[in-house]
Amino acid sequence: MSPRMIFTAIFLVLTLLAFGCAPATAPYGASYRQALESQKLNPGPASLEPVTGLDGVAAKAVMDRYRKVETKEDGGAKVIKSQMQVK
Repeated sequence: MSPRMIFTAIFLVLTLLAFGCAPATAPYGASYRQALESQKLNPGPASLEPVTGLDGVAAKAVMDRYRKVETKEDGGAKVIKSQMQVK
């Protein structure tokens, strides 16, 4: 056997060994499973103290402002036109 064939064979074997050690699949869903298991370990609430936050009137005002849709007459066409201009 020539040295080139030996080198190729060794390279092929080492490459196959290296890829054989790689994980078969990525750990998809690992964070979901971890959160699920942590709930099984401690299914109760974090504390028994009441939740504090905004009162109803302030929360309604915040949600109304959040849901309000701002409309412009040009609909943003100015920005698109300015980006499409060729100099």
